Amino acid sequence: MILLNANEKPPSFHQHSWRLALFFFLALFLLAACGASESHPAPATLAYEILETHPHDSNTFTQGLVVHNGVITEVSGLYAKSFVVQYRADNGEVLKRLALPRDIFAEGITLFDGRLYMLTWHNEKAYVFDAQSLSQETILTYTGEGWGITHDGKHLITSDGSDTLSFRQPQDFSVVKRISVHGGSQSWRLLNELEYAQGFIWANVWQTPYMLAIRPTDGSLAGILNLTELERANNHRPGESVLNGIAYDAATDSFWITGKLWPNRYRIRIKQP
Repeated sequence: MILLNANEKPPSFHQHSWRLALFFFLALFLLAACGASESHPAPATLAYEILETHPHDSNTFTQGLVVHNGVITEVSGLYAKSFVVQYRADNGEVLKRLALPRDIFAEGITLFDGRLYMLTWHNEKAYVFDAQSLSQETILTYTGEGWGITHDGKHLITSDGSDTLSFRQPQDFSVVKRISVHGGSQSWRLLNELEYAQGFIWANVWQTPYMLAIRPTDGSLAGILNLTELERANNHRPGESVLNGIAYDAATDSFWITGKLWPNRYRIRIKQP
């Protein structure tokens, strides 16, 4: 109901039409703006170049990979056989090796604030080590499977084999948010090894040669990298010797890549999505 003063005239039909038109125009504009901010173009097909090729221990069942100051930290999985090893990136010289408890299947690892955080597959435990000495500091717990782990400088980011990535507090591993990875009109399951670099979460899709560039804000795909060339060169045990190692080298703006039981590891440069 509209109340009018004695000297005020009711609005004309044309005034009503003009106001309605303006209202709908603004509504459409806001909807379009929201849609533009939430939508993204189709994932780009990424390219890469091989910068270096080095031997890799073909007995290592690679589950996680990280590099810092020229030293690679790698985790090998399997029950009763899991271990962490540190070696020089340039020549493979082993610096430290730590055997892990026989009852765990070690998974991904990341370096954050001077500590190494390592997942386990079914034990629902995250082991925390001093990055220099590899001495164990504590064990954190979580629910579900552990696959890959990385961090964005504030939160740890984990995968569990689904299409979901969880952002966690480093102090207690509590989840602060989750995103579902999607792009190219589909969701992406079996997300495994993770690495945060160049503003994206990079993830390999288990038992495929694909490496995804994921936007951390909403889980949408920015690009897809096909590493079939590298997998074919190292796939001497089909179904086992699969891509599973991604480590970003900030000093050279490149990535170290390897896989389970691969005889080679590579340093590559990826074209930005």
